[in-house]
Amino acid sequence: MDASTNESEQPKWVRITSKDGWSFIVERKVALGSQTLADALKDDGGFAESQTNSCPVNERAAVTEKVVEYLVYKSQWSGQKGPLPDFINRIQPPMALELMMAADYLQL
Repeated sequence: MDASTNESEQPKWVRITSKDGWSFIVERKVALGSQTLADALKDDGGFAESQTNSCPVNERAAVTEKVVEYLVYKSQWSGQKGPLPDFINRIQPPMALELMMAADYLQL
């Protein structure tokens, strides 16, 4: 089976769930912006996430929401030339450290 056939058989949507139970549904291509999530969602990775299309994230909902927002931003603007809108204006200073730790773990 070639990669294009395998990709078309995968569900289009993925659920990302925070540690406090909030779920965020995103397109698979958006979730794949995180190397950690991409590895977990690989069919040959042997992880439960690849079977359930659901990825738990060990962060509170507000942080997980901002991570999802960044993944959408990254997907939307990837490959664009010229100046991009600045994402840093969307980050509240009290959340910055938590976001840096989440970004490091998720390999964003």
